[in-house]
Parts: sequence; structure tokens; C-alpha cells
Amino acid sequence: MHNYKDADLTKLRESLIAEYGQPTFANESLRLTKWQWPEKKIQIILYYDPVAKRELGSNKPPETTLNLAFRKTE
Repeated sequence: MHNYKDADLTKLRESLIAEYGQPTFANESLRLTKWQWPEKKIQIILYYDPVAKRELGSNKPPETTLNLAFRKTE
């Protein structure tokens, strides 16, 4: 996702909780980026950078980025 707003990030987190329930955190410092649902064997890692950056070699305006990585755990 490019050029997201803080409200988009909040909506994403609320949607994940609505779908999977309240997550657990292996480490409280990872609360913003690494969510786990051990009983469902799912882990979601959120990669985001709130600072707008320009792509290398691009003339496009700087953008913020947000990526999710879903992982099934054993």
C-alpha cells in the first residue's frame, strides 16, 4: 500500500482483530509490527515506514509504504 494515512493503519489493525481475534505478542516492543495468533498458527508482520520516500530513479513524488507478510507457523 502506498501513501497510506494513520487512519488506514488503524482500520487495518481493527480488521485483523475482527477477523482473527486479539493477537499475542512475543515481545511487547514488537506490538506495532509483529502480531501472532498461536491457536490459529498465523503470524503477520507489518512493514511500514511513516516517512515518505522517493523511489530510486523515479520522478514520482515521495510516498509512504506499508507491506504485510502473512506466515503460517507450526
